[in-house]
Amino acid sequence: MEYLVGIKKIDDPGGSPLAWSDSTIDKLALVIGDIIEKTGFNLKTLRNASIMLHPNLVRPHTTRPASFSDPRVILATAKLMQDVGVKEISVGENPGFGYPARKAFHESGLISHLNKMNVKTLYFDESEWMTVNNPEARLYHDVTVSKHLMDCDCFVNIPKMKTHMLTQVSLCVKNVLGVIHDDQRMLFHRNDIADKVVDLNLLRMPDLNIVDGLWPMEGQAPFHGDAIEGFNVIVAGKNAAAVDAVCCRVMGFEVNEVPHVQLALKRICNIRDYNESVVVKGDSIGDVKRRFKRPVLSSMAQFGFVECIECGVCNGCLSAIRHSLDWLKMETDCSNIPVATVVSGRPMPNMNTLNRWKGELFLFGNCAAEFQFFDADRRNKGIWVPGCPPHVLDLAKLIKNINQ
Repeated sequence: MEYLVGIKKIDDPGGSPLAWSDSTIDKLALVIGDIIEKTGFNLKTLRNASIMLHPNLVRPHTTRPASFSDPRVILATAKLMQDVGVKEISVGENPGFGYPARKAFHESGLISHLNKMNVKTLYFDESEWMTVNNPEARLYHDVTVSKHLMDCDCFVNIPKMKTHMLTQVSLCVKNVLGVIHDDQRMLFHRNDIADKVVDLNLLRMPDLNIVDGLWPMEGQAPFHGDAIEGFNVIVAGKNAAAVDAVCCRVMGFEVNEVPHVQLALKRICNIRDYNESVVVKGDSIGDVKRRFKRPVLSSMAQFGFVECIECGVCNGCLSAIRHSLDWLKMETDCSNIPVATVVSGRPMPNMNTLNRWKGELFLFGNCAAEFQFFDADRRNKGIWVPGCPPHVLDLAKLIKNINQ
């Protein structure tokens, strides 16, 4: 079976993620419509359907306009749907980790424009949830998702093109995390995230995927990477795994470098040979390809205000620590923070691997609690940060409050 994926490099869509004109939205709507047609998706079949657009609105902020799905792409997709006669269009999201969806929609600058277009806004965290059995799952068998996801006729996925320190890239397959309840969200951010996001896609696969690469993000994404202004690429297709595989190559990754995409190709598409099964329409990968700066997961020797000791630790805790420390470095004044030590993972068996440290000691994650049992006189000096993994900002808050 062949999977068609469309690519378009736009000369100048106009505006930016923070400001744009109606002509920009009109232009992008035509471009997106053309790309979708090249992938064999017939938009006219949606006229009587209820359409839910699902962007990535994870902690949008005007200082980081490349961290979330570009409002221009979201609004252009909504206009495209209206132009073909769709009557019921909504945009829904749950940013997760305790960040309210209502706030995310306002911070992104979308609300007034969606209201003007009579497009409904769905705040998943304020809406009804349902737990659904997932018969195709390997690990994620009972999934609590927004009821809106299960009720809509057509699920349109609009991820941001960006790197990600835990999964290498964040694209279509991973963006579906925005439909689950916060109680299950943290369970994904460990090494088993690859199988779990594929499980989630098998529960309710997007019917259409439109990847926003106007201002993608590279480096320390998903939050604190660098914007690639004016990249101006849109990638689209019906199959999320096939679209992700193409986007990986656009970003300078080989598909086998990205476990969750490789796994999605195998489990969702039964693809063994990417080159024979995925067909690119429109611009070629070579026309738009750029090597995105890779994210750095480890925090060892990366920050002057904290020393990180990594023991028997998985990527879940490493990612959460790095998120916290990147946030402190980029969004706060670290000059007055005393030096601290962060230990993650399990100690070596039958050996006290921690005899000395600088400043306040933080034992990060459930595994690190074992360090408290070596020395009765010193074990309570470490501040344990529980979780598997802990919240991405738990450590940042503790370090910021040292001596306060």
